[in-house]
Amino acid sequence: MARVGSLYRFVPTLFDRHVAEPNTIVRVIPASKLGVSGRLPACFAYIEHLGGHVLGRCGSGSLIPLNPRERAIVRRNMAARRATAKRCGRIPSSRMVIAGFGD
Repeated sequence: MARVGSLYRFVPTLFDRHVAEPNTIVRVIPASKLGVSGRLPACFAYIEHLGGHVLGRCGSGSLIPLNPRERAIVRRNMAARRATAKRCGRIPSSRMVIAGFGD
């Protein structure tokens, strides 16, 4: 089961091929943020890009927890994005692209 607020690497299974690109870093969000009523089974989760763009629902089998090395890469890139946003007044992109991620 995916934890709300946690970061994962999206590796699509058969049913989740059209949700996002493989190896995209996503955050699990609560269903209440989307205004969805009712409970979702534990095998599903709502996800969004790190820029805040909501992708939709996916199976929790498609979400791979980040290892410590990947977490460090994401933390470093998020810090760089915050610095750019502070300097430019906006976040440059809604999707985080990390070279060599998922190797």
